[in-house]
Amino acid sequence: MTIIATYLAGILIIIGSFFALTAALGLIRLPDVYSRMHA
Repeated sequence: MTIIATYLAGILIIIGSFFALTAALGLIRLPDVYSRMHA
């Protein structure tokens, strides 16, 4: 059971890191405030 929880936590951390990276790139690349809020 702990092995499943460990792998599940790792997968969720990787997914969360991907979304954070995507949001950071959106904040850097988008031109105005409203587009950045949408990212």
